[in-house]
Amino acid sequence: MGPDVYNEQRPDALDSERLIIHTNEYAVGGDSGHAHAHHNQEQAFYILEGTMEATVGDKTYTAGPGDCVFLPRNVMHGHRNIGDVPLKFLFISTML
Repeated sequence: MGPDVYNEQRPDALDSERLIIHTNEYAVGGDSGHAHAHHNQEQAFYILEGTMEATVGDKTYTAGPGDCVFLPRNVMHGHRNIGDVPLKFLFISTML
């Protein structure tokens, strides 16, 4: 993850070895670091607060509270906080 990222793991909320759920918080300007892909998982981000710019493959999306961004496996992606307040989102990942 990029600088200014806060990740609060919530293992007490999990009941599966194949499912990961936690909250992430990016400070203003925070990002996921370089573009990357996951070969063994799919991810989804549910935006709680702030504004995320997410690049998935060759498309770029802007997501705000109540929006969901899906990241298929083997697809290059990256995301960042483009708002003027912290970005908070629910991170959901399933291992394949």
